[in-house]
Amino acid sequence: MSLRRRLCAVGVVALAAFTSTSTVGATPRLRWESHQAMPTPRHEFAYARLDGRFYVMAGFAAGLNTVPLVDVYDIADDTWESGPPLPYAPNHAMGAAGKGVVYNLGGYLAVTSAPTDRAVALLEGAWVDLPPMPAARAAGAAEIVGGKLYVVGGVGPDGVVDDVFVFDPDTQEWSTMPGPPIALEHLALVKRAGKLYAVAGRALTLDSVGATVQRFDPVTGTWKRLPSLPHATSGHVAAATRNGFLVSFGGEGPEGVYADAFAYDFHTRRWRTLPALAPARTGFGITAVGSRVFVFGGAGDDPGYYDLTQAIDLRPLRR
Repeated sequence: MSLRRRLCAVGVVALAAFTSTSTVGATPRLRWESHQAMPTPRHEFAYARLDGRFYVMAGFAAGLNTVPLVDVYDIADDTWESGPPLPYAPNHAMGAAGKGVVYNLGGYLAVTSAPTDRAVALLEGAWVDLPPMPAARAAGAAEIVGGKLYVVGGVGPDGVVDDVFVFDPDTQEWSTMPGPPIALEHLALVKRAGKLYAVAGRALTLDSVGATVQRFDPVTGTWKRLPSLPHATSGHVAAATRNGFLVSFGGEGPEGVYADAFAYDFHTRRWRTLPALAPARTGFGITAVGSRVFVFGGAGDDPGYYDLTQAIDLRPLRR
């Protein structure tokens, strides 16, 4: 049994995996490129991008040690430097950034511990505590849209959650609202054009992975289903490019760790296959800069901790 399967919590909820039938083949003009490696191989870390800098926060280092380390990648210079360590050492925490602030939210404090409600923000080079979240949460996802911070999905004290936490930076207050119709953890969350996209995930067990894509409109407060991923996954990453694609990479499920790479074309409303990850991985980070997509770190099958920084440019898909 792989390391990733041993770490998965026990659960009983199963999801139906909806598969798109409109997938088209891979485009040979695309290729992955290597960039400066991360200082510390890690997975299940929180991450966020702010002003051209990508923050890798805490997570598991070698030996399943949860560390408070923060590493910062300068995308333009292709260089890494150390950032201020977190005041606590979570794994499976959620990260987001906006208006000059980087957030690290919740997570587990050890391999098998209960989630925490702690929330911190990086302000002027120092981490400060925010009001705690309304409840403990881990293995969800976070994004800022419309000036508010949304925490979607994840695991709470009683299992998979079906609500969303919303933080208003102006009032420094949290509120709660209904979550997506299909509640999942180990999901990916993407921001595009003022809306949020909750992509795939699972309900505690690797046998419960889903392929759903659920779009949230903060203006109307409604969720809508979009064409599902071609393959169910969890522990993956997703992002939206400037040239109109929603990408989803890697993850894990009952077969093990995945190298899958897919792009949903917002113009044609179809999924297409991209060049696969090498190696396959889960628990990693992602950011999109223009038509380029960067991925960071992660883990594969035993022992499989990675320090990789890689990128792929989707610009040829619009030529």
